[in-house]
Amino acid sequence: MKKVLITLLVLGLASVANADLLLAVDGVEAPAQIMANPGDVINLGVLGTGTNPASVAPWVIVQGDLSLSGSNVLYTGALAGYQELEEVATDYGMAPQELLDLFGSDFGYPGVKDAGSMIFGDTGTGAGGSLVPITGLLVGDIGLGVSGAGLVSLIDDNFQVVSSMEVIPEPMTIALLGLGGLFLRRRK
Repeated sequence: MKKVLITLLVLGLASVANADLLLAVDGVEAPAQIMANPGDVINLGVLGTGTNPASVAPWVIVQGDLSLSGSNVLYTGALAGYQELEEVATDYGMAPQELLDLFGSDFGYPGVKDAGSMIFGDTGTGAGGSLVPITGLLVGDIGLGVSGAGLVSLIDDNFQVVSSMEVIPEPMTIALLGLGGLFLRRRK
């Protein structure tokens, strides 16, 4: 029952309504793949490319050896926010791991390690009396911590991937790990 209630609450928050959202790195559209070393922190964000005012409640989820931290909400509509996993879980009266498990069991994303929830919308008029479309950099400065390979996805209100980026280790890191393995094997 708890899972059904949470699903209905999340889906009931908003509708996609032509929002057109993308992942961003350093404020520009994210590539399909990015190379990074363990210990790197990638400046992740969410871009809106829609021209129609809308209300959306997307999630950023990470699978693999990645984590999320921090954010800076830049959207200027009446509804704007970003919550880290722990805050969302607390709002729903759950442990963070229970919420992560829902992504695997109910929404088809097994192995989610971290998540962030956002809401963007306009309930009337923005600054100057005009409707505020969901466009431009909506959220920036989400720290994507890299410990190894992984996948970061932006999913919409219907839990469908709208944008994703694979994080892969730098080739030199892989080569050094391979050489280290050879030396260890030879030593035995």
